[in-house]
Parts: sequence; structure tokens; C-alpha cells
Amino acid sequence: MSSLAHIRAVALDFDGTLLEMDGSICSEARAAILAAAAAGVRVATASGRSLAQQIDFLAAGSLGVAARVPHALTVDERSVWLLDGHGYEPLTAWNDRVDAEWARLHPVAVAVGRDIVAELRARGVDVAPSMDPESVARRGQFGLRFRGEAEALAHRAWLAEFVAAHSDELVVSQNWMLVHILPRAAGKGHTLAALARAWQLAPSEMLAVGDRHNDVPMLDGALGLGAACVGNAVDDIKALVRGVGGYVATADTGAGVAEILEKVLADRA
Repeated sequence: MSSLAHIRAVALDFDGTLLEMDGSICSEARAAILAAAAAGVRVATASGRSLAQQIDFLAAGSLGVAARVPHALTVDERSVWLLDGHGYEPLTAWNDRVDAEWARLHPVAVAVGRDIVAELRARGVDVAPSMDPESVARRGQFGLRFRGEAEALAHRAWLAEFVAAHSDELVVSQNWMLVHILPRAAGKGHTLAALARAWQLAPSEMLAVGDRHNDVPMLDGALGLGAACVGNAVDDIKALVRGVGGYVATADTGAGVAEILEKVLADRA
């Protein structure tokens, strides 16, 4: 595993990484985030959750606008919001770009999603759209809900092939029992790369921290981002992170986040 002395920003997945199972942020994670910020390391989220959900969770954990950290939020795996004196404001150039991309691909994604539901239901698979049409349009992704994570995983490769056969501009992102169809130009990896550019950082100076399969685009090294995962990450993600020379924490969720941030600061010292 290489040194993390070059890291200048850390982006944290929410569920299963920063958040505990009950949705709280543990004191170790909060203290480590504040210590990293005080040492000049920028902190961001890397999440598929909405802006309002993230702000609420952060406020409940004594972070967010009042604490002046995280310095940025990435929302719905596609948009970037930067902290300023009044709250979180959109990174307009990037957000407008992904909005325009989704406006063009939205009808295709909806049609593909509906075809998937029809095909799998004909095979006896319990799957349904996970969002109403308004949410699909607003969040920039078409969601599918399977009966459980095992069933979503069992169909993940087929879903990727089905979507790719209909459009090379759409990809699938799977997390627990949910699968989302979204533009290839979005996703956590491209969104963090856009944030790095906004902060005038090289991708390698941004450390992405995650735990599950929807984090692959920011952890696989394809865009040059640094990679780390918490101890409760699934085995595939641990193997992926080790394969790109990243850091695998021994502790779970928030304690693992604290361990990773402490490693960054220790290597920078």
C-alpha cells in the first residue's frame, strides 16, 4: 500500500461508510473529519442520496453548514454542491452539463428500464421501478428495486449487458437491492473528478472512500482517483481497493473513516 501523504481531499460514501446502521455519524468520524479539515484536507461526500437527505444527516451529526465541513457534497451520484458562506451552492458548470446529458438520455433510460421490468417479470423475477416519474426526472436515474440484494447481484451482469445493448451512453449502478440506470458521464467517479477539477486538484490527490458495488467507478482507478474502503466493505470492494494499491481499513463504518483520515494525516506529517 502506498503512502497517502499526497492526499489533499477525501470523499466519503454515506450509507455503510460515514453513516452507522442507524443513520447516525459516530463521534470518532466527526472528530476525524474536523481534524482533517483543520489540517487543510478538504472533505466531501460521495453519495447517491439527495441534497436534503445529506444536509439533514450531517446536521444531526453536528456537521454541515454550522461546522463548515464537509466542504462539498456530491448528490444523486451526479451533481456537486460547494459550501460557501450561505450554505451549499451548485457547481453550475458541471451540474448543467449532467442535467443536459440526462435530458437527452432520459427517454432512453425510461424505455430500457421498462423493458427490463417486463423481461424479468416474464421470467418470474420480483422487480419493480423504485421511483415515480417525477423523481426519475429530478434525480437523473431510473431505479429498479429487487426483492433483495442477492437477487439484484444475481442479475447485475445481465442488466449491464441489456443496458449496453440498447445504449453505450448508459450504465447500471447496483447498491443493496437497488439498481439504477444512469448516464455513463455521471456516476461517482466522474462526479468526483469534476470536483477535483473545481478544487484545482489532480485526481490522485482526491481519496475516495466507499464500501459497496455502486462505489466501483470511484474506486477502480480508471479516473486516477485514490481509493480506500472501510472494514465492513464487501469482499469484492476490498479486493478492488487492494488491487489498485489503496487502503483497506480494519475498522467498520465511521470508525473506519476515522482510521483512514488518521492515516492521511499521519502520512502528511
